[in-house]
Amino acid sequence: VVTVPRGKHFIIMEEPLIIQIYLSDDVQVDWHISSPRTVTFQDVLDAIAQVLASDDKLLATYFEYKDEDGDRITVKSDEELHAMINFHMAPTYSQGGAFVHEGNGLPHLPSLVVYPKNSKPARSRNVHDLKVAIAPTASSKILSNNSLACENDRNSPAGNTDSFEVGQIGNNTLLFLETIGNGNSGVVQRAVHRQSGTITAVKSITLDLTDEEQKRILLELKILRKCNGSPFIISFYGAYFDENRVLLCTEFMDGGSLDKHGVVPEPVLRNVASAISFGLKHLWSLRIMHRDVKPSNVLVNSSGQIKLCDFGVSTQLVDSIARTYVGTNAYMAPERVVGRDYTIYSDVWSFGLSLCELALGNFPYPQLAAKIAGSKGVVPMEIMQCIVNDDAPRLPPEHFSPDLVDFVICCLQKEADKRLLPEQLCLHHLVTTTCQLPLAHRLGVVSQWLKQALAQNG
Repeated sequence: VVTVPRGKHFIIMEEPLIIQIYLSDDVQVDWHISSPRTVTFQDVLDAIAQVLASDDKLLATYFEYKDEDGDRITVKSDEELHAMINFHMAPTYSQGGAFVHEGNGLPHLPSLVVYPKNSKPARSRNVHDLKVAIAPTASSKILSNNSLACENDRNSPAGNTDSFEVGQIGNNTLLFLETIGNGNSGVVQRAVHRQSGTITAVKSITLDLTDEEQKRILLELKILRKCNGSPFIISFYGAYFDENRVLLCTEFMDGGSLDKHGVVPEPVLRNVASAISFGLKHLWSLRIMHRDVKPSNVLVNSSGQIKLCDFGVSTQLVDSIARTYVGTNAYMAPERVVGRDYTIYSDVWSFGLSLCELALGNFPYPQLAAKIAGSKGVVPMEIMQCIVNDDAPRLPPEHFSPDLVDFVICCLQKEADKRLLPEQLCLHHLVTTTCQLPLAHRLGVVSQWLKQALAQNG
C-alpha cells in the first residue's frame, strides 16, 4: 500500500513491487509481485531457491536488504519481511522523493534489492567455481590518461579504458599467452579476455584455503572496484579460484615494474613520487592501506603512466600469503618490525625507502646493499636490525635536488607520526612543481626513459 500526496490530501493505492534478488554484480533476477501485502517470508525464500535451482547444493535460509544509511538489515521472519516492505514503500517526498514518477503523475517504486545469505558451503574445494566478475563501472570508463597527474588533470584525454564485458571470468574465458613474472608468492601471466579482447595481467597465487576463506577473499576483493576510478592505481578486472589457486586479473602494463630498470633518473623519479603520493592518497580516502609498497609493485607503461599495484585490500589474502610464503619484507617500517600495528604511516615509510632504492640503484642500507650485490645473501635478522637500529637512509644532497632529498626525509622518519601523510605529500614542493608541468611533457619524460631502459636491458 502506497500513500501518495495529492494537494493537501493523501490517497491510498495498491502498488506492485519488484524484488530484485542479488546474486552478484553481474547476476540479479527481478521478481514481480502484484500484491506485496500478501507475500510471506517463505515466498521470498522459495523465489530465491528457484533462482539458485541450477545448483542444488545452494540453499538460502535468510536474506538482507539495505536501509537508508546503506546498512545491511537481516530478514528472518514474516514480521521482519513486512517491516522491510513497509520501509521500502513508505513515501519519501519530504526528502525529495525516491520514487520514479511516470506520465500519469503516480510514483513507480524502484526495485527492492535483497541479498540471499547463509548458503550451504561447498562440499569440496570451490565446487561452485567461485569468482568475482567486475563489470565496467562509470568510474572505470573515465580514467584519465595521466597516472602522473595532479588531481586537476582529471579532464585530460581518456586513455585505454577497455575492461571486461559483463560476465564471469575463469580459465575458459581467458587465453594465456606467456609468463611475464615469477615471484615468491605467485606467477604473473599475460592473457587476453576472449570476449572483449582486453589484454590483462593474471597473477596466480597458490594457497591452502578453506571454502569460507575463499568466499571472504572474493567479497573483500570487490572493494577493488572503488579503486578503478583513480589513474594512479592499477585497474582491477576480476578474480576467481581454480582449485587451490586464486587468480587476480588486472590491467596490463607493458613496461613492467620499476625494479627491473636499474637506476631511475630524477626527472622520472619526480613523476614517480607524484603518482605514488596521489595513489596512496586515493587508497587512504577509501580507508585502504597498501601494505606492500616496494619498487616491484610500481608499474609503468609505454604511454608514460605509473601506477601502484598489489595493494592489500583483502586482509584475508594478505594474511594467507604471509602464512604460506614466510619471509621478511625489506621495506617494512620500524614500528612493524617491533610488532606495532600497521598504519598509513607504515606505507609512507615503504614509499620513501622505495624512492631511495630507485634513485641509488641499490638497497638504501649500504652494508646490506654490498652483501646483496656480492650475492652473499642477507638473512631476515640483518634486515630487521638495520631498520630498527640504523639511521634512516638519506639521499646524498650533492647528487640530488633539495626537493627530492627533503621529500625522502619527510617519508623516512623513524618515529611514525613524524612522517607526512599522503595528502601532505601531495602538497610537497616536489609534487606541486612537477604537476605544474604540461601533462604531455610529464608523460613524455617517463615514456622516453622507459624506451631507452628497455633498449639497454635488451
